[in-house]
Amino acid sequence: MTKRSPVLCLFVISGFCFFTGVSSLFHIIELLKNYEDAKSYCREMYTDLATVRNIADMNDLVTAAASASATIVRAWIGLETGAVWKWHWTLPEHQLVYSNWREGEPQIKNQDACAAMDQHGKWFESDCEDKRGFVCHGNGGSIGHFFVANLTSWRAAQNHCRGLSSDLVSISSAEVNEAVLRVSLSQKVWIGLFKDPWMWSDGSSSSFRDWKPGQPNYRKDQNCVAAVFKDGGKWNDLKCQGARKFVCQGVSPLTSTTTQTTTETTTTTQLSTTTTTEVTSTTTQTTTQKTTTVQMSTSTTTIETTPTTQPNTTTLTTELITPNTTYTAYSTLSTTLSNVTTDTISASTTPMGTSAQNTTQLSYPTSTETSPSSPAGTVC
Repeated sequence: MTKRSPVLCLFVISGFCFFTGVSSLFHIIELLKNYEDAKSYCREMYTDLATVRNIADMNDLVTAAASASATIVRAWIGLETGAVWKWHWTLPEHQLVYSNWREGEPQIKNQDACAAMDQHGKWFESDCEDKRGFVCHGNGGSIGHFFVANLTSWRAAQNHCRGLSSDLVSISSAEVNEAVLRVSLSQKVWIGLFKDPWMWSDGSSSSFRDWKPGQPNYRKDQNCVAAVFKDGGKWNDLKCQGARKFVCQGVSPLTSTTTQTTTETTTTTQLSTTTTTEVTSTTTQTTTQKTTTVQMSTSTTTIETTPTTQPNTTTLTTELITPNTTYTAYSTLSTTLSNVTTDTISASTTPMGTSAQNTTQLSYPTSTETSPSSPAGTVC
């Protein structure tokens, strides 16, 4: 949905793509959420609510809204009120590193205000609706600054300069201050300094503002900002509890990790195949052991394996339920037990490597109980 130019991918390491700078990709989210919920959504799915840093970003924002599947009237952006009123240069990313306030200025008031330069080059705080001339920032440095004699408000002066692909002048040194004084013909003029309490959700220090006429009006609880696209995307302060569509910025983390996720899935499939083979083998062995146990139970014979003092000998003691079993019966049972012994003992190796069949002894104890005679037969 974004209309930004593609971001150059510099490196691809282990499935990740790394980018330079801070992405300003805008995403119109057509869900209805209050400001705080919208901010949480953007931080989870992207980076944050949208920060608009300059005119180029503003144009991208308007283009993104125009590409939405439905008409977007208003949408939250990431501007909200902070606790401190600060002075900013209107030219984005210019920091207040130099000042030349006249005595008693600036005033300590928590209200919007704008700065002007007097005929001596000193600065003073003024109501932004006062009318005076202004100086626009030159594109070629201090030599390019130019004075506009039309008497207008600070906001109108700013719009005039922006219409010339510039902005109200920013002053970063005594030399620049002197140059602005000369070009202004020693008149009181607007400069690009203003005071407000607004801050960006992502912590950006951008001083770019693009308010609708008469905004912000600071009515009660209007502490959040929406772009009004029916008015060219100009900004309006509103109550944060209102449910609105919103604009996120940045690349979705789901998109940036797609390659890595695919690799992990393939590896997991291979491991699963190996594990299945091993389990099948184990199941086969277990089935054989169970079958042997059934044969032993059918013979109604109790078999005990008792270790003796001889290291290579395993003694099998057989006790028959029927005391008068013939020798033939023992012989038959012996054959069965020999099979059982071979299956059971073959799983281990005696210390001397002696075959289990050669070290097996059968003991046939004589029963001392008196019981009725039973016909001779073969034990089953």
